[in-house]
Amino acid sequence: MHTPLTTGCCMNRRALTMTGILSIAGTAHFARPEMFDSIVPPQLGSRRFWTYASGAAEFGCAGLLAVPA
Repeated sequence: MHTPLTTGCCMNRRALTMTGILSIAGTAHFARPEMFDSIVPPQLGSRRFWTYASGAAEFGCAGLLAVPA
């Protein structure tokens, strides 16, 4: 039987935890981008662009988890 991640208007503990982790990681990508620039392969071009894009993607995922279906 499938158990939804959310019940009613409130997130369960796992969804809340993952939302927090993704939000913190997204914030770190913008607050300290140099930490992440070094792990972007140079073949992709602008390292800072990909650092910011991945931070934005983490915020987007956190937002999707935070809004009940």
